Amino acid sequence: MSKTEKKNIYTTMWPFFIVFITIMFFLLLLIINPHEKESNASEKLQNSNQIVRSIKFKKLQTIGEKYLVNPFDLYVDSKNNIFVADQSSEFPILGFSSNGTLKYRIGKRGRGPGEIEKLFYILGAHKKEIYILNLTQLKIQIFHYTGTLVSEFHIPFSLGGTLKRGSITIITGGNKNLISSLKLIKSNLKYEMIKQWDFPLDNLLDIKSFENCQKNPLLKQGKIVSDENNNVFLGFSFSSIILGISHEGDYIFSNALPYKVSFPNFSKYSEKYEYTSPPANLFPRITIDLAIDSLYLYRVYLGFRTDQIKNPMVLMKKDLSQGTVLDVYNKQTGDYLFSTMLPAPAKALWVNTDRVYILTTFPKIGVHIYKKPQEFYSL
Repeated sequence: MSKTEKKNIYTTMWPFFIVFITIMFFLLLLIINPHEKESNASEKLQNSNQIVRSIKFKKLQTIGEKYLVNPFDLYVDSKNNIFVADQSSEFPILGFSSNGTLKYRIGKRGRGPGEIEKLFYILGAHKKEIYILNLTQLKIQIFHYTGTLVSEFHIPFSLGGTLKRGSITIITGGNKNLISSLKLIKSNLKYEMIKQWDFPLDNLLDIKSFENCQKNPLLKQGKIVSDENNNVFLGFSFSSIILGISHEGDYIFSNALPYKVSFPNFSKYSEKYEYTSPPANLFPRITIDLAIDSLYLYRVYLGFRTDQIKNPMVLMKKDLSQGTVLDVYNKQTGDYLFSTMLPAPAKALWVNTDRVYILTTFPKIGVHIYKKPQEFYSL
């Protein structure tokens, strides 16, 4: 074979060789780095303990798109007024009517009287007054719907709370072994808080599940809701346990299903601090929000285990503030019933007699309002 013939063969085969090398390269990437595939699979309802139900949510409307910037918390009052806490809007809390009209602008940015900084939550509303848990300044602030400051007062170190009919329950952080309920009293035009009950973690039937909380009180942070009888339900950020406590401070139930994730054995990542929150890339985040109605307790689950994603680049692309899975429990017994996919990623969830409200920032910012599915009307 002449040199010219060999050269022609090489010239002809070279493009095929390039294609072959390219295909092998991508196949190799899939073999040695399957984390993206792992991540997508983890967001599906594949947990062996899950009872999966397919539920259709009929969207009625979306509100707040023109006004919300960086929303994170949601509250709906008895008149279906919708209040959204926003970290970046001019007013920390925006209130909308049931048809989406902007009605209320509450609070100002800052650290002075009547001002709110970024770390806060809406506890609830009572008699056209909205209650704010200001975690930065450790105080509760009460505003009239018109935006006028009614009162504010300091509280112990708290990690979360809820309000129902004027009764406030907070998760205390200072005492490692207690969950406390405070009653709000108004006398002589002034508000004060008196202790209603203390719930020692030692009261729990399965105290071993909460041992790590006694080492690190920040593990107790999470979402709290209360029902019409002032019973309190806690969903923890770093465990799949849901805890029910009666209005008198007695144990009702605890349930870790369907994920069976215990509190991590973690105290701090630096000697500078007494304790710190666990890093998201090493320990799972479970409960994003809780909601409640007359029959059910609803948990918004992140949708995947952060500690099972080994590729940091994949985890960085994830939104750890929104959940994609809804877990449903019997409110009376705490029994886990079923799970379903949410129609939109939820930063916050609210369920009332005939509506489901989802606060989302993806793909667009807004509050989606859905007709309450028939499956949520009977046990």
